[in-house]
Amino acid sequence: MTIDDNERARRQRLLKVHEDAENAHDLDAIMATFSPHAVNTLNEIIATDGDTTRQVHALLGFSTTPGVLSDLRVVPINEYFTDEENVHEGHVRARHTGLAPGFPLPTFREVVMPYIAIYRFDEHDLLVSERIKLDMSPLYAPTPTKPEGT
Repeated sequence: MTIDDNERARRQRLLKVHEDAENAHDLDAIMATFSPHAVNTLNEIIATDGDTTRQVHALLGFSTTPGVLSDLRVVPINEYFTDEENVHEGHVRARHTGLAPGFPLPTFREVVMPYIAIYRFDEHDLLVSERIKLDMSPLYAPTPTKPEGT
C-alpha cells in the first residue's frame, strides 16, 4: 500500500508543528503533539509515559532552561515515507553547555550531531511513536587545544 498525497501532506504538517515546537524550546507545545500513550525512544532511552518524555526533552535542552545542550536546533535534511511512518534524517546543532549524569563535562563548543528519526501518528493527529537514533559522539570528542606558544 502506498500513501496518497493527502496523507503525505497531513503527516508533513503534523511533523512541522512538532519540529517547530522543538526549535522554539516550547516544552508544553512539544508535549501537545504526543498521544497520552506515545512511546518515545532516544537511542537506548525508552519513555512510555508523558512525564518521562518531557524529562528527556528537557534534559537535552528542548525547553526554556538549557539542558545538556543550549541553542538547540533540529535541522531535518531528508524525508521519506513508509505506509505508516515518516522517516527524517538530519542533524541537531547545539552548544554543549550543561551537566547531566552519563554525559561528559560541558565543552561549551558548538556540536553537530546527525540523527535518524521515525515518526508515527494516530488517527487523532498525535504522535504515538517517535524513535530517534542520535549520534552523540561529538559530545565526547576531545576538545581541540592550542599549540604551545600560540
